[in-house]
Amino acid sequence: MKNKPHPSTSSTPKQSRKKHPRLIVAFSYLFTIAIATFLLSSCNDKINLSQLKFDKERDGCGNFRVYTIGENNTSLTIRGDRDLLGISTTKQEFALPHENLEISINEFDGPIGNFYCDDAIGDEGSVINQYFPASGIAEIQITRDSIQLDGSLVIYEITIKLKDIEFEIDKDLKFFEEIDFNNIRVGWLPG
Repeated sequence: MKNKPHPSTSSTPKQSRKKHPRLIVAFSYLFTIAIATFLLSSCNDKINLSQLKFDKERDGCGNFRVYTIGENNTSLTIRGDRDLLGISTTKQEFALPHENLEISINEFDGPIGNFYCDDAIGDEGSVINQYFPASGIAEIQITRDSIQLDGSLVIYEITIKLKDIEFEIDKDLKFFEEIDFNNIRVGWLPG
């Protein structure tokens, strides 16, 4: 006759002890994922509206694009077509938003580098968010036309004033009383 194992030495408790370390590993793994998710989701990805300023140098290119780089990997750009808008040396006002005038605050995933007016690849960040004006006025005027460079390239200078412009950013409003782009050279293509 075979000896029956004593109930205290049965294989069931040993199996439970073997499963127990796996259970701890599984809970540790889930806990780590939960903490990582919490930390990543609690990061404030919103643009800090109080720090959103565009008071640095302005530049431009194309027919036409003007821009300025802001703080925290942001930029403000205005893009349009001289002929479609019918702009000239006479100052004109456009109510925003306008179908032939793209104005946006762009948020980048890192340093902006030479994103605008440069066709070098790999030295710039990528746009992760764009915000467009809900209201405002764009006042546009060609301040100097038909500037000839290098004997063949003809460019022009443009002045744009954004007045009483309001952007909705992540359900908050950011108001700018006036942002000026004065005598920016445009009408040329990067390359």
